[in-house]
Amino acid sequence: MATDEKIEIEESRQAEILELFARVGKANHFDLLGLPVGAPADQVKKAFHEMSKKFHPDRFFGKNLGSFRVKLDTIFKALVDAQSVLGDAVKRKAYLDANPHLKSTVAAPVAPAAKSDLENQRDAERRARLTRHPYLARVNKLQDTLNRAKTHVEKGEYEHAYTLFNMASQMDPDNAEV
Repeated sequence: MATDEKIEIEESRQAEILELFARVGKANHFDLLGLPVGAPADQVKKAFHEMSKKFHPDRFFGKNLGSFRVKLDTIFKALVDAQSVLGDAVKRKAYLDANPHLKSTVAAPVAPAAKSDLENQRDAERRARLTRHPYLARVNKLQDTLNRAKTHVEKGEYEHAYTLFNMASQMDPDNAEV
């Protein structure tokens, strides 16, 4: 299915480009990315990255592409559009609302698998490490100081509140909440 042009793309890749280019205006975003209708956002992202490895115009930098340059640009723009629509929940809903024939084929969302005890333990360890991070610890200390100051204001203990607000302003003078 390759053309007679003298271009520097393998014939098998030329056939892939021509086939996908023919589908660009006709296929829905899921089909364009090679996904079943209703595929979750993480699969959309993965499929987009795989497709961009094959069809990104920069992959063919410095090669004579002839008429395939425009085809590759068109394909990549369509892939970017499909990924941006299907990867964003609001845009995806609007796209499915605008294409009701796709809604009937959308499968019910699959609940994520329950995490094992080991995964839960690792998550707890990660959270504990993050709270010790210097920047995050400072943010947590600032928030704690602000909360304590607000509690003192509610109790009418304005001297304590003033002291705590003053401490908070010294911790982060640019913070609008302080």
